[in-house]
Amino acid sequence: MKEWLISVSESVILAIYALALLVIVIATVEVAIAAVRAAVLRKSNHFLREAWLRYARWLVAALTLQLAADIIVVPCRVVPRSNSAIFEGSLWSTREVKLAIDELGIAEGTFVMLFDG
Repeated sequence: MKEWLISVSESVILAIYALALLVIVIATVEVAIAAVRAAVLRKSNHFLREAWLRYARWLVAALTLQLAADIIVVPCRVVPRSNSAIFEGSLWSTREVKLAIDELGIAEGTFVMLFDG
């Protein structure tokens, strides 16, 4: 059961991040086209303002998706090593992993390995 839950959660997290990326790309292309149209056709500031507001809404949607993916738990437990940490075993949320890394004093950029226990 645990392996199935881990497998499904990893797939769901990947799908949510892919969807967030797709939203960001589409929104960015849309606002770029609107900006070019506004410059070439000398549209009003209202037109460009509406485009930026639509863009902001899409970015909020993408951030919401990313937050949802971060809330889903990932399989890991911190095992301190000399200059690295290995995450294994039980289920922790991404926030808990980050807090554990901070508590261990692991420097930014240090190699951290994630794997199933």
